[in-house]
Amino acid sequence: ITTPFKVIPNAINSDFWNRDNIVSRDKKSFLTVLGKGQALIKGLDLIIELANKFPDCKFYVAGIDSINDLKNRNNIFFKGRLSSEELRVLYSQSQYYLQLSNSEGFGVALCEAMLCQCIPIVSNVNVLSDIIGDSGFVLEKRDVNMLHTLINSALESDISILENKSRNRVKDDYTLENRKQL
Repeated sequence: ITTPFKVIPNAINSDFWNRDNIVSRDKKSFLTVLGKGQALIKGLDLIIELANKFPDCKFYVAGIDSINDLKNRNNIFFKGRLSSEELRVLYSQSQYYLQLSNSEGFGVALCEAMLCQCIPIVSNVNVLSDIIGDSGFVLEKRDVNMLHTLINSALESDISILENKSRNRVKDDYTLENRKQL
C-alpha cells in the first residue's frame, strides 16, 4: 500500500472530564455506559450476573432506560440517556467503571470515566487493557466466575491509589495537545 496516511491520536478533554468533588462517591458502585441495542455486545448480561452475586453493591447503567427481562433487581439502576454534564456527575458518583465488551473500538466512555477517577474493570478486547495499564483490572476471558474473583480483588484494592492512576493514565496518554500537534 503506497497511499499516504497520517495517524491521528485519540484525545479526551481532561479539563471537562474530571471528578466533581462536591458529588459524594457511592462506595461499592459500578457504572457502565451503553446505547440502545448494545446490551449484549457491552456485557450487560455479565453485569446482571454480578448484581446477583453482589447484592450490597450498586450497578448503574447509563444510556438506556431499562431492559425487558430484568425483574426484581434492587441494585441495578438505569439512568437513561444523559447529557455530558449529567454523565460527569454519574462518573463522579461511581467508584468503578465496567467495560465488559465482547468487541470495542477505542473506549471513549472508559477514558471519560477514568478521568473522573473511576477505577476501570475491562474485558481483554482490542486496546482496553492498553488504555488502563496498571490502573485497574482486566477480565482475561468472558467467564462470570473469573469476573466474580476480579470484582472481589477490585473491592479489596487500594482505592485512592487506583483512582489517581486511572485519571493520570488517560490525562498523560490521550491529551488534546498530542492531537493538535498533527
